[in-house]
Formats: sequence, C-alpha cells, structure tokens
Amino acid sequence: MNNAASPLPIRPRSLSRAAVVILLSLLMAGVTATPPAHGQEDPFFGQRVISLAVHPDLPERVFAGTLAGSGQNGSVLRSQDSGRSWKEVTPGAAQNIHASFSALAIDPSDSDRIWLGEGVTGRLWSSDDGGDSWVERALTEQLSARSGIGALLVEPGLAGSIVWVGTRFDGVWRSDDGGQTWRNASDGLNSENALTIRALVATPDGRLLAGTHAGLFVRPAEGALWERATDDLPADAVVLTVALDPGAPDSVFFLGTSRYGVWRSNEGGQTWQPINQSPLRDDTFASALGTAVESSGRSVLLLGTDESGYRTGNGGRDWQAMESGDQPWTTGADAFASVGDSVFAGTQNSGVLISADAGNSWSLGSAPQPATATATTIPSDTPMPVPTNTPTLAPAPSPTAAEVITPTDTPEPASTPTAEPTAIQVVEETALATPESQPEDEDTLPSLPVAYCGGILALLLLAIAALGISVHRSSPKTTGKPGERLPDDGIPPDESEPRP
Repeated sequence: MNNAASPLPIRPRSLSRAAVVILLSLLMAGVTATPPAHGQEDPFFGQRVISLAVHPDLPERVFAGTLAGSGQNGSVLRSQDSGRSWKEVTPGAAQNIHASFSALAIDPSDSDRIWLGEGVTGRLWSSDDGGDSWVERALTEQLSARSGIGALLVEPGLAGSIVWVGTRFDGVWRSDDGGQTWRNASDGLNSENALTIRALVATPDGRLLAGTHAGLFVRPAEGALWERATDDLPADAVVLTVALDPGAPDSVFFLGTSRYGVWRSNEGGQTWQPINQSPLRDDTFASALGTAVESSGRSVLLLGTDESGYRTGNGGRDWQAMESGDQPWTTGADAFASVGDSVFAGTQNSGVLISADAGNSWSLGSAPQPATATATTIPSDTPMPVPTNTPTLAPAPSPTAAEVITPTDTPEPASTPTAEPTAIQVVEETALATPESQPEDEDTLPSLPVAYCGGILALLLLAIAALGISVHRSSPKTTGKPGERLPDDGIPPDESEPRP
C-alpha cells in the first residue's frame, strides 16, 4: 500500500483562492520590485554627516560633508531647496583619496564662495561658483603629515575675506589674500594638545575662540596671543564644539566636551559652570552644539551627542530630547547649521534632518535607508575627522532681536506634537539619479499595471491546468536571518591619539 500523500484535486473554490493569492502577490511584487523614481535614492546612504554650512542670506542653500567609510569615499553634497534634495559636488581631485570632509564654511560676503577642509590629509579647497568647481589651496605642504583640517572660519577683512584654518597637529593658520598665502597664527597654543583644534568661532567684538584638546583658548581682537580660558574645567577636558548665545554673543558662551558634557559661561569665558541636568549626564559626549531663534525671539541651544539630540530654551536648566515625529532621535549628531528658526542637523546614520521650528520637531531631508554591514561609517585604519561646529559661521542675530538664554524658573513651553512626513520627495540633481529616461517630475513609485498582472495570472493558471500541478494544503515554511544593523560609531576617542 502506498502511504504517500495523495494530491488534492483542484476544485473551483480552491482555484479561485489560489488566483486571489497569486494576484495579490504579483501586485505587491510589481510595486516593491520597481526601482525608486528619479531622485528618490538616499544620497547619504551609509555615510556619516560631520560638517554643515548654510548662508544666512540664502537659507535654501546648504552644504554637507561626510566621513569616509569602509571602501567608501566621503562626499560633499549641496542642496538648493533647504535640504529636501541633494546633489553631490565633491571635488574631482578628492574622489580617490578616501577623503573625509570635516569642515565647511561659506564666505559671509559672497554666497558663492565656499571653503572645504579634509580631515585626514589636510587638503583645502575653495569654490567661487557655489560648489560647481573647486580650486585646491596651497596649505597642505606646510602641515605635518596627516594633520587634517578640523575647523574653518571666514571673516570679512579690509582687503578681502580672512580665512582661519584649525588643524589636527599644527594649530591655527591664517590667510588674508583668499588662500594664496598662509601664516601660522598659533602663538600661545603652547602644547601638543593645544595645537589640536576642534572648533573656531568669532565673537561680534572681534575675539576668536578655539576649542582644543587642552580646553578653550581665546585670542583678543587686537592681539596675536592665544590665552587659555577654561580653568574651571577639568584639566583633561577636550573641547569639541563651541556656540554663542544669539541673544548675548559677546558674553554667553557654551562648550561641548568629550568627557564632561556641556558647560556655560555668562562672563565671556571668565568662569564656567556645567549644565548637565537630566537627561544629560556629567560624562555626556557632546559632539555638536548649535543655536536657533524661535519665532517668539527666544534663543534655543541644540546639542548632538553620540546617541541622540537635545534642546534647551532656558540656558540648560532643562533639556528635552529632540524628536522626529513622536519618537526621540535614535541617531547621534555631529553638526548643526541654522538661520533663524530653520535648523539642519548632520547625523550619524540618518543623513540631514531639518527643522522649521528651532529644533522642536524634525523631518528627514532625504529618506535614509537603514545601515548595512557593507556601509561601515568609520574604518579601523582611518582616524575620525573632527566634527565641525558650523552654525557659528552665520552672523548671530542682534541682541535686541533675541532673548538671552538665561536660567529661569519658567518651565519650558510644551511642544506641540507634529506629524512626521511619510517621505519628502527628492527631485533634485542627485548624482545617484536613475537613467535620464526616468521622468524627472515623477512623484510616485511606479507599479505594474493590473492588466499586466492579470495576463501573468492567466498564463499561470493555464500552466497549472496543462501540467496537472496539484495544490497541497501545506507548503514548506521559509526562514531567513534578517541583516543585522551595525552599531552606530560614536564612542569617544582615545585622547592620547586624537581623531583628526
């Protein structure tokens, strides 16, 4: 006697159920298997955004620099529509050197003049046409090997713009002729750690602030000697980022450190106090600080850590986790840039986030894809470039236009939850665009026509009838191990070997 299971006859009801299942499957496959429409690819996929710049008079023009990954070069991207779409504008000479673009600056007197610093080799470029073409500047040969650029600052000068460059091993350099010639401007930075520059910021009264591996240093407006200004901080504090209160940029300063969280000064850097109230910790890794001004005129301080983002509207007395939709950030941030209440955040695994309400709510500038094992953000053999605090490149609002961020007993106004957009269509000039035959105004994902699916279904049914394929009651289950997402890399570096 044959014990094998007998095939079940195909009955009309079974056939109709099978037809429905097959039809639905084909419809779903027709949608999900179709390539994205033009411009919908994620230009930041697999890359960590470590520098940002936005011009105060053209807030729709934004630049972003990314970190090189495993087998992947860093890139420079430009948006002409406030971060909703991006085009790669990486200098051609930098596309094969495993570059990481850790510093960006826009000339305040010319919105088309962009400065770009590389975080490992120390190469420097400028563009006079908004990033369409680049010219390399002769600074690298004057620097030590692998003395990458960690900070850029451009100020108006008497005979043109003054360009300041902060380096990894060689302190601060200055050019008064648009990058044609350079001179070292590091007098007073008298230790190896002090020559490792993380941030450069100018105050309205002419002082320069430098965040270093030896704390904060200040250069007087009429002087040439840097002086240490953070005796209240622990001796081994590494200052990663510096921000000025938009309401009092000459006197209220903020520092972000690698081991000791966020600090505030109300006297122009003379004394400092930690402002690491919960949910922050005393050892918070403060990789980026930024500022914004709400429509009401209240100043807001923004903080990016290696895990998430936070904001405060009362000088650090209270902190709130920043949210995208109704959920707190699940990504670290390495850079902020802002104009008024429009803010851009460069993140570790979500591209550039944008906010139109001073960081109260955020949306995706370009829909990111999840990280994969083939898109590691930091290679083991390449030091991590300096996260650059670019927001300070934009002139701060007048003290009369914004309220100073001072501690107060007034509770932080409750934020109104805003709905997270499902996706922001990217219809710009991205370098990862689909073939030109794809309509540029396509704003929906194409799907297979229903009639086409019906034709396929009819053919399948005819094949079933001709071959006498039996329909069984059960089918083998398929299993698959989902791809594991790589952990975010935001661990504070070993300060004995500073990352560039």
